[in-house]
Amino acid sequence: MVFCTGCGSPLNVRHGFCSECGTAAERGGQGPPDAGPPAHEAPDPAAGPKPAGVDSAKLPDVRAAIDRKTLFADGMLVLTHENVVLYSPDELDEIKRIPLETIASCSRGMTKRSLVLKLMVNIGANFAKYVDGRQGVLDEAAAEIQRQKELLRRARSPDKKRSLNSKISDLEAESRALSKELDDLQADPAEIRRVKRERADIVKEVFRLPKDYSARAVSEEYKIWEYAIRRRMAGLSSMRVYTSPPDAVVLVDGAVSGSTPVTLEKPLTDAAALTGRHEVQVLLEGHKPKTFSMSAAPDRGPENRNMRLSTRDAPDRAFDSTVSGYREVLPDRTINLEQYDLELETVGTEGILALARDQVLVLSADRERWLLEIPYADMTEVKLEKRLARGIRGIVISYREGGLSGLKYAFEMDADSGYGDNSAVRRRYEAIVERLRRNMRESRTHALQPRPHLPQYYEITEQDIANGFDRFDPYSFERLVARLFTSKGYRTEVTQGSGDMGVDVVASNSSETIAIQVKKWRGNVGGPDVHKTLGSMVSHRATRALVVTTSDFTNQAYDILRGGSPVDLWNGQRLANEFREHLIQKG
Repeated sequence: MVFCTGCGSPLNVRHGFCSECGTAAERGGQGPPDAGPPAHEAPDPAAGPKPAGVDSAKLPDVRAAIDRKTLFADGMLVLTHENVVLYSPDELDEIKRIPLETIASCSRGMTKRSLVLKLMVNIGANFAKYVDGRQGVLDEAAAEIQRQKELLRRARSPDKKRSLNSKISDLEAESRALSKELDDLQADPAEIRRVKRERADIVKEVFRLPKDYSARAVSEEYKIWEYAIRRRMAGLSSMRVYTSPPDAVVLVDGAVSGSTPVTLEKPLTDAAALTGRHEVQVLLEGHKPKTFSMSAAPDRGPENRNMRLSTRDAPDRAFDSTVSGYREVLPDRTINLEQYDLELETVGTEGILALARDQVLVLSADRERWLLEIPYADMTEVKLEKRLARGIRGIVISYREGGLSGLKYAFEMDADSGYGDNSAVRRRYEAIVERLRRNMRESRTHALQPRPHLPQYYEITEQDIANGFDRFDPYSFERLVARLFTSKGYRTEVTQGSGDMGVDVVASNSSETIAIQVKKWRGNVGGPDVHKTLGSMVSHRATRALVVTTSDFTNQAYDILRGGSPVDLWNGQRLANEFREHLIQKG
């Protein structure tokens, strides 16, 4: 059998795409040893349009996180970035997997005492039936046009000829409209998605909490689940917080989320689900704190906040100590500048402005951390900001990010950095603006490669194993796994495409090539995830597959292994032992 590289579902070899998620079938898709003939290629009827301004560079991966996990009456219900999954209570067996894109609506039922999902089923079959029907109508129209033309050829009366010509004209217009509709159903993702949703059959799935549920009010838990699923269905929304001076710690709903300037996804929290608001705190040593609220509505777009932080009138050591403690759990912002081709650096009052090949970077004064990164292709304007009197105050860069437009970054050179007199400072400002504008014209790269960490960032300890590698985001964890296989004597490559289709790392030596999927998950990895990796082996010319996770696998995943498929499974314990043997002891 052939498996879908998008969702891991079995593919019908007669179809050109997966009936569950719409992913085009990969020629020669890999499956277990008894795999049938390869699926035929077809235009990719993607479920939705690709976000504007995104190229093939790998995007930051937020998919490893589990949004919510609750024990319902029928089993453990888990919400991930793309599925609602029902496991057995011990999570060893996967009972049901519902792709989010197949959910038509989510509610709490008439009495708000259940979670009700209306699901679209028979999506692929109904879509194919509709397309076949429209093709049939087109064929009939073409045959009718030929019949009417034959009648026209035989007609003698001028009135009869006019009537037939009019009818042929109407039929040809109808035929052109049908042809365009069928073309769109082959090539227009938005139209494909619309028709699939419109033609799908609807069934209802109801989940109820156990009668003895006591973790919180039952009505609240249902409300949180409804919010969480609708939030994923609508797409994640972001918030941006910019401060002057920069490097302030941002807490969202009480959790440390980053340091300014920062753009982050609005988190799913119980408080946000129940109140509809996010509470944000902005804290910087030696400065007065700022607090504000942001909407948590699932369909709310990105939001932006710019603010200037005021210096405290008197020192507050306790406050500064608290903020410093928050910094210890901030996401890592160290940067390996050796991986960048920097063409110009200028010291400013709030950081160093550095021009790289594809983006402008704002660095900390010690050049060890990045504060802001703007792709040239996302800049909309660069201009000099003049003072009221003679002279130039600085540079203003206008740009867009994450659905937000009209964002601005103001840079002012440090007067004590030795750039010379006013005329020399002006010339440097003008040189920066000229290079920025040139790079804006020439660059087409919107999505940048993830920022490389310094090599020492990947030096791990037993503490990293104990805390589940918390300091590693999913992409840097993939690089850590690549380093593991490098230490085992393999040549490794971390896949760069945003659609890696189930393979994150490719490791090869003289005797084999391994397609590796990395799952930094808190929940168990299921059979469809293993099938996805198997289905992607051919495109990476792999001889076997490997799925590694920080958690464990379901019984269905282990059944695939026991069935003789060319795949290995490393659970959290096996992965930890490999790290101990090849990285920690060698470090």
